[in-house]
Amino acid sequence: MKKNNIRLLLLILVISIGTSLKAQRPLPCGNGRINDSAIQAVLRYERSTHRTQQVDFLVRVWFHVFNNNDGSNTAATTTQINSEFASLLASYAADHICFVIAGIDYINNTVFNTQYNADSDPTGSLLTGYQVPSCVNIFYM
Repeated sequence: MKKNNIRLLLLILVISIGTSLKAQRPLPCGNGRINDSAIQAVLRYERSTHRTQQVDFLVRVWFHVFNNNDGSNTAATTTQINSEFASLLASYAADHICFVIAGIDYINNTVFNTQYNADSDPTGSLLTGYQVPSCVNIFYM
């Protein structure tokens, strides 16, 4: 008898909990009408912002600009870097390859700035200490 009472009590408990755990009633969604003028405004905005095209590849670029030890004789100006970067973007845009400037650093080293010869260092091993991982590293000397 005791087992039957416990089973009955458990059954009543399960039923009462089950009926009290109903999902919330759905909230009304409004009148269901689409605001055509808001959609048209969004479409006009998208067209006016000249959104960029799809990008399949994103390449990070880091520019390293050498100066003499005293900071003089800078190998490239910001204007030159920006011009070359714009050319890089334009050259690969049709292929959906985008470039982003990850950084620009200025390195004061007269020896590299005036005497470095890429022909005598074809692998660029002398520049390894300046290279930034996960970036295309471009050096101006």
